[in-house]
This record gives sequence, C-alpha cells and structure tokens, in this order.
Amino acid sequence: MTSLLARFKAATGLSDQQIADLIGRPRSTVQSVVAGRAPDTTTAAQILPTITERQAMLDTLKQDCQRDDTNHGDNTP
Repeated sequence: MTSLLARFKAATGLSDQQIADLIGRPRSTVQSVVAGRAPDTTTAAQILPTITERQAMLDTLKQDCQRDDTNHGDNTP
C-alpha cells in the first residue's frame, strides 16, 4: 500500500520541501518516505489541518464556479 505521505503529496501537489515544512521533518526524509525507501511514521494529525484547509478552499471555489458558470467569474452586468 502507498504510504500516507505519498498519498498526501499526490493529492495536494505540494513539493517535498513544502511537506517537510508542514510536518517538521527534513526534505530528504520526505523524499525517502515517498519513494518507499523509509518507513512512513506520518500521523493523520500532522496532515489533517492542511487537508481540511484545502478542502474548504476547494468547496468555496466549487460554489463560486457553480454560481458564476454563465459569466465565468465576470461580475459585471
């Protein structure tokens, strides 16, 4: 099974350095875990805040897109 960290990286599109900064680990560790060379000790608590934040941003964007579907974001009459 793919590691939690690898799945997080794929889902968010964040760079190894960005992920390292979020979870407080060296970039090289993130790279090793994602590549499957090191065990993944990432906890859900380390990444859930980012997932929740991104999901909220996507929900808002989705609502805006649905509302503005006919004018493509142009709010002029």
